[in-house]
Amino acid sequence: MNRPLLTILAGFAISVGPVLAQVTSVQPPATAPATVPAGGPVARPPIPPIVGGPGLAVGGDMLANMKRNVEASKTRIEALPEGGSCKLEDLLRLTISDGQLICEPGSFTPAQPGQCRVKVEGSDATWVVTNNGFGAAGRNLGPVAIAGKGGVFNLQRYDWNAADRDGFWMINVNSFNGVSLGAEKLTSSVNFSQHDGNIMLNVFEFGKINRNNGLRAESLVQLQADHPEEVRNILVPLLRNLTGKNLLHTPPADLYAVFTEIPADPAVTGKVVALLPRLDADDFTVRDSASKDLARLGIPGILAAMRMETDKLSAEQKARLDGFIADEGRVSIKDPLSARKNLNFLLDALNDADVAIVAAAKHALEELVGHPVKLEGQPGTDQYNASLDSLHIQFKKEMDAKNPPHVEPEATPNPTARPLPPLHVMPLPVPLPPAQQ
Repeated sequence: MNRPLLTILAGFAISVGPVLAQVTSVQPPATAPATVPAGGPVARPPIPPIVGGPGLAVGGDMLANMKRNVEASKTRIEALPEGGSCKLEDLLRLTISDGQLICEPGSFTPAQPGQCRVKVEGSDATWVVTNNGFGAAGRNLGPVAIAGKGGVFNLQRYDWNAADRDGFWMINVNSFNGVSLGAEKLTSSVNFSQHDGNIMLNVFEFGKINRNNGLRAESLVQLQADHPEEVRNILVPLLRNLTGKNLLHTPPADLYAVFTEIPADPAVTGKVVALLPRLDADDFTVRDSASKDLARLGIPGILAAMRMETDKLSAEQKARLDGFIADEGRVSIKDPLSARKNLNFLLDALNDADVAIVAAAKHALEELVGHPVKLEGQPGTDQYNASLDSLHIQFKKEMDAKNPPHVEPEATPNPTARPLPPLHVMPLPVPLPPAQQ
């Protein structure tokens, strides 16, 4: 070691030494030895709950902060320019195809560039769009945007009154590189994502242990079958706020196609027959008026149209009846007999509003599982929904027991096989002694 370095170290020791001595000489203040009161140890005050994160308790301060956040968002959103008004289907179309959520921009083009508010007819909510993926711009993105796998598409829905009842006060729709739905309540948040056929549902509830995070599936059908309670209580209301419909429920036309034993109301059938001449009129306005009258017949009219003999109808009449039926259908069921043996299809049908469909589905379900099915409460009530959840779990266990997973048997040793020769390990070389310095 050279002399300049020694000089530096010596100087450092001289300057720091007194400071270290002072630090090490400091002693903690003397305290009296702890004594136990005569009545026993004094209980410590309870530790207040920590707030502010998923799965943690919700305190009054946290709820107050959330409500202030809602009010601040309302002030900011109401300051945005107005971009016009339209029907909901002209703004956004969410549908389901092959178990995947399809996000399609409508034909409406906002009058303002960038972010703006849009009034949706029949909705009290506030809708905000980003004018770079709607209308003609959205359609120019091609099938990528329509399939929800790319493109620039962003929409928010705000319901300021929903915050008071702990509903979804904000919902965000984004179709960039997949479909993403985000929603906020005062006490929870939800995120749904779909990308390359993979679906994930995350729910964060304050004050609860979040066990329903990272729910994964390859389709919405599988997600609904594996997690019926979360889908019914979380995803269904979220999608209903965006569409006004329960997208995850099998539409009536598909159910009537399977349960062919359900007859149509003769009175409604008579009304459909009376509209047939006008549906084939030469005047387009007459045909269009007849189609509107047909639509007013609703679901009973759907059933009547599906049960009609159409062999003697004209091409125009068939097309208009088919279009009427398609409005209440989602998928084309090619094999109704197979659907009658599909557990998830039958359980979903039990939640239909038509008592005839519920009765037919219950009968088919009892034939499938081989024993009576008990339902509690009236359709639509919490008690009824809870019994459906129990049936999902019960029948899944029964089906798994009837069809256990295939397990490959362990390989048996071959007595004629020649054993492998022992592995010869080369000894490690002996290290040489270190070189003499």
